[in-house]
Parts: sequence; C-alpha cells; structure tokens
Amino acid sequence: MKISVLSAFLIVCPLWISSAVAASSIEPGTVVVYSNGLVEKLMSRSEDLSVWETDRKRVYERAHTGFFENRREERYPEGSRSTVWEVDEAGFSRLASMGPGSTLNFIATRIRDNFEVSNRVWTCSYEADLLEQVAGTEVNAQHFKCTRYSRYRVPSRIREQRELKYAPDLGVVIWERHERMDAKAREREVVAILSPEKATLDAISDIVKAIN
Repeated sequence: MKISVLSAFLIVCPLWISSAVAASSIEPGTVVVYSNGLVEKLMSRSEDLSVWETDRKRVYERAHTGFFENRREERYPEGSRSTVWEVDEAGFSRLASMGPGSTLNFIATRIRDNFEVSNRVWTCSYEADLLEQVAGTEVNAQHFKCTRYSRYRVPSRIREQRELKYAPDLGVVIWERHERMDAKAREREVVAILSPEKATLDAISDIVKAIN
C-alpha cells in the first residue's frame, strides 16, 4: 500500500470522508474498500445474517457472531466452487462475552462442495477494546489474536495465525494480518466505506487506483 499517495488522495478528495457511513447506519448497498484493492458490497442484511459480494463476483454469507462467523458460505461465479464454514458458535460467543484478557479454544469445520470435511482447532485471545478511526469515522473495535496448531505432530507447531480488529457495529473486520507458516503474511485494512448513494463506479475506481 502506497501510504504517501493514499494520504495525498484523501486530502484532495474529501468524498472519502463525507461518504463514510456511521457505524450504526451501515445498510445494503454500502461498499467497503480494503488496502489490498478488494471491494465488497453489502447486498442484504437481516437480524443475524449479512450477504456480501466482492468485485470478483464472489458471494459471502456471514452470521453476526463476530469475526469468526458461525456460518459462512462462499459461492463463486457460475457455481464453480462453494465452501461452508461452521464455527463452534457457543465457544466464540463465550469469548466475546468474557471480555479483554480472555482466551478460548473452538473448532472451525470446513465443508467443501464435494462434501470433504475438515476440522481446525483455534486458540483465540481477546486482547482489548479499542476506538479506531475508519475512513474518517471513529468506531468501537475488538482486538483479537488467534493461532492454529498442527493436530497430528508432536511436538505441535504453529500452522496459521490471525490478528485482527473487528468493528461489531459495522460487522466488518477493519484490520487483519493473516499468516500461514508456508506462505507470506498478508495484511489489509479498510480504507473507505461508501454509502449507497456515494458508491459510484467512478468513486470506487478512483480509490482503488490511489491504492495500487
């Protein structure tokens, strides 16, 4: 991410700030742009489920139980692939309610479209409650760190790590660092949130160009 270019663009283009939606008012049609160039649009939202579509036409169903959704279905264009994640909801809900300083284990089950099933055990810690600036708006955020260890190796070793900040009012992970031990770490953050009336193709394109 080219911070200098992005900062300059924010100064000369106040649209990013004026079009940022308040945490309590995110609605269908809202567009979120990330520092890696990913664009997601909120298609629908109910009491316990939201549906997002990316600029690559991938569709994600996410339940409102936190950053590890208790159910997440990924659908790809033309039905080429589908993956469903089911997370131990009771385990995550306990962690979220226990507050900062708490640590808990829970299981994420992945079900592919060929019915292949795999379980992953995560150890997550609730680090802190934060106030974060997101696209010109101050939001409440929860800071989590999660680690997945190998299950069939002695001694056990780290396989995957996630550190992130989740804004519960937005229902969005506003910053994340994800690292697999066999791959380069990836990091992204929210750089813009556009309300439906401001989420034009030109506005989105200008933001993405400033990032790249």
